[in-house]
Amino acid sequence: MFGIPGKDAVQLTDKAATQIAKLMTKDGHQGLRIGVKKGGCAGMEYTMDYVTEVDPLDDVPVRNRD
Repeated sequence: MFGIPGKDAVQLTDKAATQIAKLMTKDGHQGLRIGVKKGGCAGMEYTMDYVTEVDPLDDVPVRNRD
């Protein structure tokens, strides 16, 4: 949505992606929504929530499987 062309909004290690996928499967979630909101010492806070439905406005990255 507000990304830089050619750059991923978020990068995860393979180990982190595997763990997130395992937790999502276990609890029946469709994804992990990562966001930013006002607050914190630097003026911004990161948020993370598991979601059961993908919102049409969500940016859904595709994981490369080499």
